[in-house]
Amino acid sequence: MVITRNGEAAMVIQSVADYEQTLETLALLKILGKASKRLAMAKR
Repeated sequence: MVITRNGEAAMVIQSVADYEQTLETLALLKILGKASKRLAMAKR
C-alpha cells in the first residue's frame, strides 16, 4: 500500500513477509552485481 502526501508517494506499507523477501532479493542482487564486476575485471 502506498500512502501519498499532496499527490506524491510518501510511505509504503507492506507485510513483514514481503519486506523480508525484498531484503533477500536486494542481497542477492548485490551479490550478483559484485560477481558481474569481478567477471568484467577478469576479462581485461
